[in-house]
Amino acid sequence: MLYNFSGPDGQGPVGGVTQGPDGNFYGLTQYGGTSPYGGTIFRMTPAGVLTTLHDFNGGVQLPAEQLQPNAALVLGPDGNFYGTTEYGGSCNTSFLSCGTIFRISPAGDFATVYVFSGSDGRLPATGLTLGSDGNFYGTTFYGGAKDSGTLFRLTTPHTPPSITAGGIVNAASFAGPVSPGGIASLFGTFAIPNLMSASAFPAPTALSGLSIQFASAPLAPLFFASQSQINLQIPWELAGQTQTTVTASQYGQSGASQTVPLATYAPGIFVMDAQTNQGAVLDANYKLVGPTNPTTAGAYIQIYCTGLGPLTNQPATGAPALADPLSWTQATPAVTIGGVPATPVFNGLVPGDVGLYQVNVQVPAGAAKGSPVPVAIAIGGVTSNTVTLAIQ
Repeated sequence: MLYNFSGPDGQGPVGGVTQGPDGNFYGLTQYGGTSPYGGTIFRMTPAGVLTTLHDFNGGVQLPAEQLQPNAALVLGPDGNFYGTTEYGGSCNTSFLSCGTIFRISPAGDFATVYVFSGSDGRLPATGLTLGSDGNFYGTTFYGGAKDSGTLFRLTTPHTPPSITAGGIVNAASFAGPVSPGGIASLFGTFAIPNLMSASAFPAPTALSGLSIQFASAPLAPLFFASQSQINLQIPWELAGQTQTTVTASQYGQSGASQTVPLATYAPGIFVMDAQTNQGAVLDANYKLVGPTNPTTAGAYIQIYCTGLGPLTNQPATGAPALADPLSWTQATPAVTIGGVPATPVFNGLVPGDVGLYQVNVQVPAGAAKGSPVPVAIAIGGVTSNTVTLAIQ
């Protein structure tokens, strides 16, 4: 048990909790606060430390008492929480249940954004649901013709997504240009309330209403989205071009286009630890090679990277690579470990993944021992970023 609600900090949690962009949990209590019938909005850390963010003042604004899960706080596209109250608004003086819609930030800044008046609906029934258009939808028990209830939409202001100038880079090396078929990171400002990831392949082309469009290509497959970064695959359809434009759209609004330099080859090795520059290199048992698990001369390792260019058996944009037949790079990469060449035994896409390349090599006998030992890949006359691994 993380917390036992009692007394003025709130009683009777209602509707469950909603996780915020900061990793904490937010929710409502049905009673408690300075008035026993007022209720509270609270924040709780994963360790169980509770903070009251807002104290409802009794019969004026009582949090919705419905027990359905969607009566909980709803995280909006602006990173704030939205919810409903059962009482309050213009009907309160006549003891009718009109209710309100409110907004509260993770820091506790509270505002009433809508007051039900009676004719447009009374007593929000089941909380709010965030629609794919970025607006909120809900129902009321009463109101409308013959007090039969209403279905309502609450529109919220949406700022067009913005891509930082020069803000699209190789997701492994964080350098430009980017390569068709490879994985890229795009930086900017996006209305993503919480971290989002693709849960299955083919990769989706929209997350939280956000889509990325390159000129002369289908919508980009998206892997990850936050308020400042999008990870995506550069569509294969851009092969042969030296530059294009990219535009972000969300909830019916598009931001300004940005120019994107393209290259056939843009190799980048993924990094597991930014402080040590330890590369995404696994041993034959699929364990990460590092100071606590060094490799040895003669052992086989797997280097995970992106941007190695055209393939045999090339999958469709957004589709995972097959295990049979494998997708090999058309050009053979040159790998160096501690400055010593290492001949690849496989170089191609990781089966079951999208845009992720794998280069398998045998650690050469002449490679230096110790940690860190530098590793780099060159292909098509372009050299990747340098990462490190440990050799004993």
